[in-house]
Amino acid sequence: MKMNNRIIKNIVQQDNNQKQQQDNNEKELQEKNENEQQDKNNENEQQHNNEKEQPNNYEQQQQVTQTDVKNLDRINYFFIDDEIWNKMDNCLILKNISYLNTTFNTSKMSLQNLELRKTE
Repeated sequence: MKMNNRIIKNIVQQDNNQKQQQDNNEKELQEKNENEQQDKNNENEQQHNNEKEQPNNYEQQQQVTQTDVKNLDRINYFFIDDEIWNKMDNCLILKNISYLNTTFNTSKMSLQNLELRKTE
């Protein structure tokens, strides 16, 4: 009988040890998952903070400084205006010449057709 009690006691002890080990493993896994989730949360928070800072940096870049204002005074707007006007004028002249050339060719062909009809 003593032997049976001892065996039962050993079996119960082994079972308890296995349960304890399983509990420990589950705890470790849970802690690992919690740590991973916390890391993810930290990364997301950091990314969110970085995204919040970016518009602020953009706003800082968009602010006008005294140097910018001084540089505006140095620009020769009349020269730029004149250059732009000349380019626009040249484009318009080229378009007009092209139009006139097309019109002239059309008129020339019409005249030739009329002359051909007259000779017939």
